Amino acid sequence: MTALAWHSLVLSRLIPANVCNACYEDILPAIVKYSAFISSRIEIEREFTLWKVQWSKRQQMASEISTAAAALEHCSALTLPNIRALLVILAILPVTTAEAERVFSKVERTATVARAHTTEDRLEALVMLS
Repeated sequence: MTALAWHSLVLSRLIPANVCNACYEDILPAIVKYSAFISSRIEIEREFTLWKVQWSKRQQMASEISTAAAALEHCSALTLPNIRALLVILAILPVTTAEAERVFSKVERTATVARAHTTEDRLEALVMLS
């Protein structure tokens, strides 16, 4: 599992459908990784507790919210700014690396031996065309 996938998995504990079974230590690796986006560990721990209690009281509704985008709709930027920041990070993390790998495959197919003398600009143009 890549580091990006690991942090996605850790952050997924913040989604309401998963948060009732989570503890603060579960999300700690992501908090360390994304500490630049969090004001303080004390605040995030309090926010996590509040977030968890909020969804523990509404378990039926929590079970229906299973994506980061849906969780963002229910997370106040005023009362839970750090939780919201982590949910935004989770929502924008790429699910796979397939797009980047596809580009490299196109470059490999385009950059054949016959085209070895082609300039970089021309090679980029050929990749864009394919």
